[in-house]
Amino acid sequence: MRSSRACRRSSCARARTRRRSAALRQARARHDAEAADRPAPAGRHDAALARDRRGTAQGGHGPGQVHRRAGRSSRRRAERPAAGRIVARARILVHRSCRRAAVRRDVCRPRAAGHHHEGRRGLDRRDQWRGRRRHRGLRGAPADRGRGHGPRRRGPRLHQGHRHDARPGHVTVLSGARVVVTGGAGNVGSHIVDAAIAAGAREVVALDALVRGVPANLAMALSTGKARLDRLDIRDRAAVAATIDGADVVFHQAALRWTRCQEAPRECHEVMVDGTFNVLEAAAAAKAKHVVLASSAVVYGEPEALPMHEDQPLNGTTFYGSMKVANEQLARAFASLHGLPTTTLRYFNVYGPRMDVRSRFVEVMIRWLNLIDTGKPLTLFGDGSSSVDFVYVGDVVRANLLACAAGRPAAIVNVCSGVETKMRDLAALLLRLTGSSVGMEFKPQPRAALPARRVGDPARATELLGFKAETSLEDGVRKLIEWRKEVLKHGS
Repeated sequence: MRSSRACRRSSCARARTRRRSAALRQARARHDAEAADRPAPAGRHDAALARDRRGTAQGGHGPGQVHRRAGRSSRRRAERPAAGRIVARARILVHRSCRRAAVRRDVCRPRAAGHHHEGRRGLDRRDQWRGRRRHRGLRGAPADRGRGHGPRRRGPRLHQGHRHDARPGHVTVLSGARVVVTGGAGNVGSHIVDAAIAAGAREVVALDALVRGVPANLAMALSTGKARLDRLDIRDRAAVAATIDGADVVFHQAALRWTRCQEAPRECHEVMVDGTFNVLEAAAAAKAKHVVLASSAVVYGEPEALPMHEDQPLNGTTFYGSMKVANEQLARAFASLHGLPTTTLRYFNVYGPRMDVRSRFVEVMIRWLNLIDTGKPLTLFGDGSSSVDFVYVGDVVRANLLACAAGRPAAIVNVCSGVETKMRDLAALLLRLTGSSVGMEFKPQPRAALPARRVGDPARATELLGFKAETSLEDGVRKLIEWRKEVLKHGS
């Protein structure tokens, strides 16, 4: 029934189109007859005529200004004879009727299975392009239209961050800013300090209790006179508030090692939950422009899907992972209740220069390099097929600087390479780059504290931050080996 009514309406629309076409032909004939009897305008030179056609500037841009095309249209309507106006009106009516008829004809067509939401069909390409432009935010909101013809306003690009060059020197939000980096003497934190100075920060404060941090990591930054090291514990609420007061951007990197959290969970809670609350509270009081927090892929636990994406369930079972989840939720709460812009970055396996090379717990790359130095085989568990996603520290720092300029509040983003690397392949790479022949030693797999396979999905980081890891594993490991040699050589 509905289809038959639609078809009858379509037939009526075509009939109206034919009648209006006939009216158009009659109006054009009358217009041509009048034009034959009307003399040409006298006293106008070609240049003046061209200027009149273009219209004149109407006083610049902005609300209340009339665009020269608007003036041209009004003059043409005023100067147009009655027959000409009839022609123009008929053209408009015919155009509208054709468009409506095209849409109605489509109602009578049977749709293929599975095509129930194809949208508007039968429109010309120009109309489809207008729809795409509105959808992409290239035109202002409806409330903004009709306020004059000033510079075109671009609407927000949803779920996208600043697509500028992802180099630290181009992150202009840090230019002239006062920056605070908690955990600023650590691996990632000290590199952020260097990058913030390179990006033009006015002052950079590295806040660190020096439990894991190394003052030597800040030697280059301190030599510039733009950085300073404040040795304090983030559990000290008053000291944290005093240091963050006046900060424009805060990078929160301070945390305990995950093995320490397993040994001393209450201390872990005090540092990583209470301490994070102190940092966020101080940043909100200082009206900071952005807080970037370091989280971890440990929050995923045993993944339900690979690659790991930000919206999948969090199945972590470690104290460290649970504290990081608490950090993420605190950041969301401060963003919602206090309007504090935050971005949380879930780091995967970060490596590179300034890794800890001397403590009791070192990362697998450093542990294996130590074994190579002593001539012992590299120890792997199981068959060496367990895998991780390694991301170079320089890429992690770049993600942090891009995040502080991100437009989406309370975003949570993976920072990963998106490349899955098996542990036996990493061992083979280290042996090849060092020229060692110590080989590998396989031992039974212990009870797993971490999942057997880990690889992140970098899509959201690309979409929101314009970030993509650039350093290959081989290039990054080579830089780590060279840096470690220098550190051990000079004993620093």
